Amino acid sequence: MMKHKEIKERIREVIKHEGGNASALARRCNLNPNELQSILHTENKSAINQKLMIGLVEMGVDINWVLTGKMNEWEIKAKKCEEKLTQLLFYIEQLERLLKPN
Repeated sequence: MMKHKEIKERIREVIKHEGGNASALARRCNLNPNELQSILHTENKSAINQKLMIGLVEMGVDINWVLTGKMNEWEIKAKKCEEKLTQLLFYIEQLERLLKPN
């Protein structure tokens, strides 16, 4: 069962992840910024519209996560791999600095 309050909170998380600018996210989803604000702040359960959902999908957002809060198993694994890769790249840079002749 979709809980609209939780969906709106996940949309806010997407906004935060994308830099925190709700107006910019609205424009990327072909929405008027006021329309997105209305979606996020109204109690109207039908406010979450198709245009927003399509825009989020086109941005690469996992719409299943937005609607249910459940992440795709492969996405979870990919995210963990990405975090480990970032950490390994940091260590490689540190080693290269240590090994670099002065």
